[in-house]
Amino acid sequence: MRAQVANGIHLEYETIGSESYPPVLLIMGRGSQLTAWDPRLCRALSERGYFVIRYDNRDVGLSTWLDN
Repeated sequence: MRAQVANGIHLEYETIGSESYPPVLLIMGRGSQLTAWDPRLCRALSERGYFVIRYDNRDVGLSTWLDN
């Protein structure tokens, strides 16, 4: 997995497939990690020619957690 940092917020993400493919961004509901996306679905999308991106929202998984 990789991370992107913007404005001090660290977001953990994972990509599957070729960056030359059209992107598909998988957004999980609040409170669930990127790993909740079934790997078989991610592979199937990639095998059909999509660049799959899944990520942990803020305050979830390995992304930055803020005190509220």
